[in-house]
Amino acid sequence: MSNHPRTVSMEFDIADLAMMAHALRIERNSQLGTRNDIARQRADTIAKRLSAAAPTVSRYFDDAVFCELVIAVYETSEPTVEIERPSWRTWGKEGFITVTAGDRKYRSANSDHLPECAALSEIRDFLAEVSPMVTPATPGP
Repeated sequence: MSNHPRTVSMEFDIADLAMMAHALRIERNSQLGTRNDIARQRADTIAKRLSAAAPTVSRYFDDAVFCELVIAVYETSEPTVEIERPSWRTWGKEGFITVTAGDRKYRSANSDHLPECAALSEIRDFLAEVSPMVTPATPGP
C-alpha cells in the first residue's frame, strides 16, 4: 500500500477478479509485437496479481461465468452443486460441474469431472462462504 500521489487504491468484488485478470491478459497479448514492452510487462504483472487474489475455485469456470455465478449466489439462499453428465456422453461418469443458483445453471468450463471429485466440495465450501445465508450449498438431487 502506498500513499504516493500516482497510485490509486480500489476495491473489487471477488466475483470480478478472474474476469479482470483475463481482460488484462488480452491487453498484454495485444501488445505482443509492438514496442510497448513496459505496458505489456505491467499488464502481465497486474493480471498475475489479480489471478493470485481470485478464489481458487474460479479456475473451474470461464471467467465471466464465474462472475455471474457468484453474483447469483449472493442473491440465492440455497445454491446446489452437482455433476451434470452431457447428453452426448454415452460412457463414463464424467460431466460438467453445475451450480444452480436461483433459476439459472452455471456450468464448469470442462466436462471431465467425476461425481466424487474434490472440486465439488471445494465449490460447496466456497459457496457457503460467500452465500448470504448460513446453510451450506447442498448436493444436487
